Amino acid sequence: MAKLDQNIGITMNTNGMLIAETNEQGEIVCVWQANHGHRPKPVKDAAACLSAFGSFGTFGAPREAIMLWLTHSVEQKT
Repeated sequence: MAKLDQNIGITMNTNGMLIAETNEQGEIVCVWQANHGHRPKPVKDAAACLSAFGSFGTFGAPREAIMLWLTHSVEQKT
């Protein structure tokens, strides 16, 4: 799993946001997708999120850690 570091950043844009949920050790345990006008939901299609990753803002963990978590999720399904 991706590990959270001290540089938690917020990157905003107009196409929605990926929100990292972490445990007590700072590891990402879930990534939520928040589209404008809708409640956040756990990511169901990590591959689709990866392909459109550049169009998402991020919150809760560094962008690289969220990308790593999504990549790991895709690899587990194959």
